[in-house]
Amino acid sequence: RLSDCRYCRGQNSAGKPCLQVCLGLTLALDVGCSFSKSFYVFIILRASSAFFLGGAFGIVLTIWTEIVPKTKRFKSLFYFALFWTTGTAIAVLDAWFMDRHDRLNYQ
Repeated sequence: RLSDCRYCRGQNSAGKPCLQVCLGLTLALDVGCSFSKSFYVFIILRASSAFFLGGAFGIVLTIWTEIVPKTKRFKSLFYFALFWTTGTAIAVLDAWFMDRHDRLNYQ
């Protein structure tokens, strides 16, 4: 992953190369998705974002790692990953319950 680059570890400057590459690729893929005229091109660009950059979690984790001070990074990343996973599980369960509720009401 781009956030694990050895070149960027220990730097405290705002212009970190890995963050710039990560955000630049995300911008390029998102702009490409916005202007894609074919569904297949859109899917390829979306899949590229997910596979090459780790999807939304990878991008947000990279940005979060660059913002948090080095001394508090482990604890903050632990809670960040925990709540991201918990929130995703709650969203999936909520969608499942709503779908089940809709099916029971429409029958």
